[in-house]
Amino acid sequence: MAIFTVHLPTGTGNRFADAERAIFVPEAFSWGAMILGPLWLAGNRAWLGLLGWLALVAALGFAARWAGLPSATANMGFLLVAIFFGLEGRQLVRFALERRGYRLADVVSAPTRRDAEQAFFARWLAGATVQPATTRTGPQGLAGNDVIGLFPQPGGRP
Repeated sequence: MAIFTVHLPTGTGNRFADAERAIFVPEAFSWGAMILGPLWLAGNRAWLGLLGWLALVAALGFAARWAGLPSATANMGFLLVAIFFGLEGRQLVRFALERRGYRLADVVSAPTRRDAEQAFFARWLAGATVQPATTRTGPQGLAGNDVIGLFPQPGGRP
C-alpha cells in the first residue's frame, strides 16, 4: 500500500474547483530528487529546497577544492547530499505547496495513485468533512489515577 497526502488550495470556497486543483504527493523515496537533484526540485517548484541543495553542493565543492578535502571524502559527501534529497524531496514539495497556499486536506492509503484519487474524491465530493488528525506538540499530563497500558484499573487487575 502506498500513502499519499492530498493538498488543496485555501480560501476558494468552491468544492469542485478545489477538487480539480488537488495535488497528490506520495510518501516515498524520490529517485528523481536523488539522481537529478536541482532539476527535480525546480520542476516541482521547491525553490527553497533548490537553494539548500545549491548551498550544500557549493560548500562541499569549496571544501574539496580550496580546503584540501580528499576527493573520496568529497564524493561521499555529494552522495550523502543526493541520498538526503531522495529521502526528503517529497517533504520539500509539501513545504513548497504550503508556502504557495495549499493546505493538507487528507492522507489516503491505496495500492495505486489512481485508487487513492478515487477514494479521496469519493469522500470529498460527497461532502464529507475530511480533516487530518492534529499532531501533538508534547506529552499531555496524566490527571489523578489515569492508567497507561492494557489494564483499566490501577494495580494491574482488569
